[in-house]
Amino acid sequence: MAGSGGSDLRAPIFNGENYEFWKIRMRTIFKCHGIWNLVEKGLQAPDSKVDEEGSSDSKMVSLLMKDAKALGIIQGAVSDDIFPRISNEETSKGAWDILHQEFHSDKQVRSIMLQGLRRDFEYTRMRDDEILSGYITRLLELVNQMKGYGEDLTKGRIVQKLLISLTKEFDPVCYVIEQTRDIETIEVQEVITALRGFAQRLDRHTESTTEKAFSSMSINSKGSQSSSSPGTNKSKKNWKSKDKKWDSKPQNNANQGGKPSQGDKSGKCKHCEKLHYGECWFKGKPKCHGCNRFGHFVKDCDQANKAGKLANIANQALQIPMSWGDGASSTVSDLDSESNLLQQQIVQSPMETQTSSDLHATQDSALLEAYDNTPKKWKSLSDVYAQCKMSIIEPENFEEVVKDEAWGKAMTEEILMIEKNSTWELVDRPSSKPIVGVKWIFKIKLNLDGSIQKHKARLVAKGYTQKPGIDFNETFAPVARLDTIRTLIALAAQKGWKLWQLDVKSTFLNRVLEEEVYVDQPDGFVVKGDEDKVYRLRKALYGLKQAPRAWYSEINTYLNQCGFHKSPSEATLYVRTKEGVGTLIVSIYVDDIVYTGSSDEMVKEFKAEMMCKYEMSDLGLLHHFLGMGVTQTEGSIFIHQKKYALTLLDKFGLKDCKSVSTPLVVTDKLKREDGSEAADESLFRKIIGSLLYLTATRPDIMFSASLLARFMHNPSKMHYGAAKRVLRYIQGTIDYGIEYVTGKSALLVGYCDSDWSGSEEDMKSTSGYAFSFGSGAFSWASVKQHSVALSTAEAEYVSAAKATSQAIWLRFVLEDFGEEQTTATTVFCDNTSAISMAKNPVFHQRSKHIKRKFHFIREAIQEEVIELLYCKGEEQIADIFTKALPKDRFNYLRRMLGVKSASTLEGSVKM
Repeated sequence: MAGSGGSDLRAPIFNGENYEFWKIRMRTIFKCHGIWNLVEKGLQAPDSKVDEEGSSDSKMVSLLMKDAKALGIIQGAVSDDIFPRISNEETSKGAWDILHQEFHSDKQVRSIMLQGLRRDFEYTRMRDDEILSGYITRLLELVNQMKGYGEDLTKGRIVQKLLISLTKEFDPVCYVIEQTRDIETIEVQEVITALRGFAQRLDRHTESTTEKAFSSMSINSKGSQSSSSPGTNKSKKNWKSKDKKWDSKPQNNANQGGKPSQGDKSGKCKHCEKLHYGECWFKGKPKCHGCNRFGHFVKDCDQANKAGKLANIANQALQIPMSWGDGASSTVSDLDSESNLLQQQIVQSPMETQTSSDLHATQDSALLEAYDNTPKKWKSLSDVYAQCKMSIIEPENFEEVVKDEAWGKAMTEEILMIEKNSTWELVDRPSSKPIVGVKWIFKIKLNLDGSIQKHKARLVAKGYTQKPGIDFNETFAPVARLDTIRTLIALAAQKGWKLWQLDVKSTFLNRVLEEEVYVDQPDGFVVKGDEDKVYRLRKALYGLKQAPRAWYSEINTYLNQCGFHKSPSEATLYVRTKEGVGTLIVSIYVDDIVYTGSSDEMVKEFKAEMMCKYEMSDLGLLHHFLGMGVTQTEGSIFIHQKKYALTLLDKFGLKDCKSVSTPLVVTDKLKREDGSEAADESLFRKIIGSLLYLTATRPDIMFSASLLARFMHNPSKMHYGAAKRVLRYIQGTIDYGIEYVTGKSALLVGYCDSDWSGSEEDMKSTSGYAFSFGSGAFSWASVKQHSVALSTAEAEYVSAAKATSQAIWLRFVLEDFGEEQTTATTVFCDNTSAISMAKNPVFHQRSKHIKRKFHFIREAIQEEVIELLYCKGEEQIADIFTKALPKDRFNYLRRMLGVKSASTLEGSVKM
């Protein structure tokens, strides 16, 4: 078993932080396994000379197995967010080099990181509610990080920092150490041992009564609840250390007359021989002047102090996290929850039901037991979850995070990125130029389970103070259309290509500004000695009006230099073609870059070029983009918005609602004036806005969302009920999305349809269309027509014109993708009269009243760009975009659009 020692070493998980420490631990593990040379130097071919024990081939096989083992260790030692960056590497050295290249800090980076750590070191203090061992661990971890970046911390400096940063209850032992020992020579561990011994000595002077979780609910000897709370020094007068023991000071053992108790130092009453007793009934019975009853004084009277006691009960109840199961909610101030808690305490309070002798016998533990076992009937789990979420509060300004280590590290990383990009230079304050202020924006990023993933700080300029024509001339930010993104996904699925994603770090810091802009020094990072100076921006900063334009100009210039051709139809779409090699397509949405192509060589080359030019994160295969989840399999690509749909239902309180089979009722005719009461306009608009965003991957709710959007001004209860029904439909189809299948025809096919006079107010019709490659739809619309149609043929004709316009644009985009459109695009219509109007010039005399802009369909047909064909009404897919449908019909058309549940897909897609 001599060789089994290395297998017991567990590799630490790397999540993108503290790379230097992770590298040291991993190197030790590799050396234990005897494979560090493979990771560091890579595979080297063995000597071809055959020895007595075997051939060079057997040695190569052995090396390959060791390299695979090393690669497996690396892959298992990174988080799911980091893994896609090394998923394509086949050797351990390749994976190790990628991680080293991206996360290893150069000299300048290490200097800036060290500056932030020094700041954290100076501000670190022990919190009042923090235990000694926890603070020592936190401080030493910070010290080790500083040493890892090259800081020379002496023993004396560490000891001095430890002694001056403790809470005041450790002042006696700190004073003794400072007076009796040499701070510069004493060992850190020796000081830690002395401090721990002092903390244990504090505990030995006290007696255990209640558990730590219930310390804030303790009852003192007078029968009133203490107002202690974690983080205040008052709580430590009566309750201390881990076991929360009683401190028998005279002021806490007052008798009935308000004088010191006649007990000894241990707190024992001389009359009844019991501990912690302030109301001994064996002594005289005084009379209360508040309620005229015997046995207590007015200061201890329940009736006289009832109002104050109820207030204390409510406040204390909000400070008992463990009895409710929501520790984080103790920071939440919710009036409704406070009211419920107050009522609960009044109902179950033993002060109203127990006699004083009972209290004398039971004291704290009995009350706590009764409190904990009482059912909390009126507190639902949703309230608990809501309070837990509310407790995660993002800071609003720099003053709130000045001493927080996590936010300090986040701000340091932001400044580090700005310095690395040479974004600014420190100059004297100009007298004739305006200075733009800067501010910190703090954002907490959460994981899918609600836990904190990352603290992110962003330095932004106060661009709202800039004036057009004075501080800047123009600003624009072109972004990719969702139709373009879905078209790209559908084409990649049809061709069997994989989609990849890159994320640009500090996007707006990569372009030189044309204007002369000055900003203030950021809070927390003002250069000592140069407080009056300002920064002149070389490159754009977040918040500036010029920032989006500067970034787009930068990326556009670079891609053109790399041989890309910008699409005339889509400003953020770029295509590069190499004859005999393949095609590469790139789509840009601000700092997110999605790319795909027919050549793996071109894909790898593009990734290497971009990561060399800009600071980027390689996110690997496309999984999440613009709120859409993307699942790529061998035979298809599935897009969905399940996470957003769940958030939507939770937001509007319908997470546990009963589902329905269709989004709208066929017999319901919605109109502006329906006679019902007015609904909450703000809430209704929020619902409609959320539904419209959900249509990015859910064409089955396109008509219902568009229809309800017509009533956002002054909605009624009936409109609100219809919106809630759509949400109930989403509840039953929460994991639905669109599937694009590989191997289907690449021919563009469209469907167009219209109802007739569907609007109750103005009798206007609704047009709808959808386009696909034969599997899932990637372009669709449901739009109310601008004019009143005099016949069904006219309404269908206008709808066909809208579909023709979209088809022509899609043809241009596909040609930019490299897909030649050699034949006319087929658009199916279920109205023969509309087809005749589009094809036969004789009908022109009968349709002069139709606006000229709709007649271009005839020119498109004559030039063989569009072919308008007839289809039966039951085969008209676009019918789902024009009217409410019965269940069977709706389900059939939904399936024809490619909308289906993830559970029905081959291999059952996990989301």
